[in-house]
Amino acid sequence: GKTSGAVLVPNVTTVSGSAIEFNALGGVLDSVSFSTGDFKITGDGSLTLATLKLLNEKTFGAIDLNTSTLGTDWSGTSDDLFAALNGFSTLGGNVSVSNASSVEALKVIQFATSGSVSLENDAFALTGNSTDIKLALSGIQNFKGAIAISDQGLTGVTGVNLLNEINALTSGVVTASVSGTASQLKSLATGAADSISIQLNSVV
Repeated sequence: GKTSGAVLVPNVTTVSGSAIEFNALGGVLDSVSFSTGDFKITGDGSLTLATLKLLNEKTFGAIDLNTSTLGTDWSGTSDDLFAALNGFSTLGGNVSVSNASSVEALKVIQFATSGSVSLENDAFALTGNSTDIKLALSGIQNFKGAIAISDQGLTGVTGVNLLNEINALTSGVVTASVSGTASQLKSLATGAADSISIQLNSVV
């Protein structure tokens, strides 16, 4: 019979098929949850971003991608790319993000692929700790957005060097706090437009 409700398939072990077959299922996949079942993609074609997103949302199991999908390029919104690529780490294609993103989404995208990551919108603001921001913007060229660094422990030579690394990732305004001695802080490379709170420590 037919149903307009969601269909739960809890005991499926593996669903196998070609990328073309999975792409053709479209709306059928949208109404089915495979719970812990695995997906195995076969053949020469590549999954679309929409199909990979659906598969990733439908199961907590593994998704075994075919060679074509592993090497394909991806383009889409930050939310769609995050949902589709979350959990993957062996993709090789390039990824183009079409809109403003978050630090967390960019980290997932960066982790998913060894290819390049590019931003169609390169002037949105990012907030996060220094480690996450470095991961999120790794390899991205000409970022212009403002960056607010949430770390409260940037101190000494290590803190100055880390702040300089992040400053080099953007031409936008950097907001952060750093502490150190005059000797340690003299190599700080942030600009006059940046908002850097400095605590000058005395030499003991």
